[in-house]
Amino acid sequence: MIAKIIDSKTIHIYDLLQFNVYAIMNSGQVFCDPPCDIVEKDGVIVINATGDKDSNWLWNYFDLDTDYRKVKEELQQFKVLSEPMLLGGGIRILRQPIRATIVSFIISANNNIPRIRKTVQQLDFEDLGKYSETDFKQLGCGYRAPYLVGTIKAFLQIDVEKWRMLCNERLREQLMQLPGVGRKVADCIMLFAFCRLDVAPVDVHIRRAIERLGKGQADAILNHKYAGVAQQYLFYYVQHLKKEI
Repeated sequence: MIAKIIDSKTIHIYDLLQFNVYAIMNSGQVFCDPPCDIVEKDGVIVINATGDKDSNWLWNYFDLDTDYRKVKEELQQFKVLSEPMLLGGGIRILRQPIRATIVSFIISANNNIPRIRKTVQQLDFEDLGKYSETDFKQLGCGYRAPYLVGTIKAFLQIDVEKWRMLCNERLREQLMQLPGVGRKVADCIMLFAFCRLDVAPVDVHIRRAIERLGKGQADAILNHKYAGVAQQYLFYYVQHLKKEI
C-alpha cells in the first residue's frame, strides 16, 4: 500500500520512494504551492489539506491511484534514465485543474520559472474573468496578456472538462485553437492537467539531452506509453539538479 486516506483532511504516504514533494514541485509541472501541509513523521509522510480542499481532492491531485513503481519498471529499459529516476523517483504527475493549468502554461511560454511562479501565485483562478490586458501586463505577462484574455473569454463558450474524453490528437487540436497555446504549451497541458502520461513536452534543454542518447533510444523514449513521466525525470535532472547526460 502506497497511501491511505485517514480522514476528510488527512492522507498518509507509506512508500517514501514514490512521493517526494520537493521533486514534484520543482519538476516544472506546477508554479504554485499545493493546498496542503506536508510533513514526515516516523517514516510516514502526512498530508493535511488546507482551505476548502479535502483528502479526496488531494488524492486525485497527487494521482495516488497510479503505482509509480510499475511506471519505473517499464522505464528501466532506458539506461539513460537510471540516475534521473534514482534522484527524481518521487516525482508524480499532478492532476491539476484544467483552466488554471492552461493559464499557467500560457504564462510560462518563453519565460523563466521564478518569474512564472511570481505571476501565477498572484492570480485568483476562481475569478479569472476580472483580469484585463492591463492587469496581466502589470503582473509581468507582457505580450501574453491578450492571449490570456482571449483564452479566458473562450472558457465562457467551452466546457473544457468534456475534453477529457478526447483522444490525444483531437485534444491537442482543441488546445492549440486557444490564443497563446502552441504545440509545446498544449503538450504541457495534456500531461499536467489531463494526465496523458504518454505525451512528452520537450523544450530545448530536454531535446539536447535526448539527442545525446542517439536517435534510436530517443525515439523509443518519446514514443513510450510513459514518455511524459520520462521527460519529467530528465527535466528535473537536467534543469533543476543541473546534471548532464
